[in-house]
Amino acid sequence: MERITLQVSNRQLEGKRVRHLRARGVLPANLFGHGIQSKSLQVDTEAFRAVFAKAGTNTLVALLIDGATDPIPSLIRGVQRDVISNQLLHADFYAVSMKEKIRLSVPLTFVGVAPGVETMGGILLHNLEAVEIECLPGDLVHSISVDISGLTEIGSALYVKDLNVGDAVTIHADPEELVVKVVPPEKEEEEVAPAEAPAAPSEVEVVAKKKEKEEEEAG
Repeated sequence: MERITLQVSNRQLEGKRVRHLRARGVLPANLFGHGIQSKSLQVDTEAFRAVFAKAGTNTLVALLIDGATDPIPSLIRGVQRDVISNQLLHADFYAVSMKEKIRLSVPLTFVGVAPGVETMGGILLHNLEAVEIECLPGDLVHSISVDISGLTEIGSALYVKDLNVGDAVTIHADPEELVVKVVPPEKEEEEVAPAEAPAAPSEVEVVAKKKEKEEEEAG
């Protein structure tokens, strides 16, 4: 996997004063995690944006603090944005030990074409979009590729046990849990004509029944 590096600096401004950093295109950040004391950092906003687009929250980022030669392997653990403008406000980095396993969620990437959909008219039902994995940081995968080209018929399915991640990665999910399946197309409901309301009695019938009742009472 491509090594991703990011140049950051120690940050002196705290609290409300960090707005001056943002005004200059600098993003406040924090680093915490394995074997280190929490650090207040700052990073060029555009540089961070480019790295975050590539790494997301499940790919190692080598942090170079103030030009240090020894990078700190870390994960982007969280990003804060303004709810209205979507402007980046803050980022958190989590330092990891390359010798200790970590657990995190990675997305599933579906590739190929399912014949059961293309030729049989089925619908592809996605039951899982991500799974939790455990591995050493050096064995992290950005996503897990799921080849659906073997789904040839209605009812064809792939399960967690069918995911190919190699021996270095453990998936923490039920092996029998459904990942994706070709299901029959939904049938259009036939329109049912509304039942006809019972016809109202005619005026003649009403008069006849009234007369019959009067005769019974008189007799």
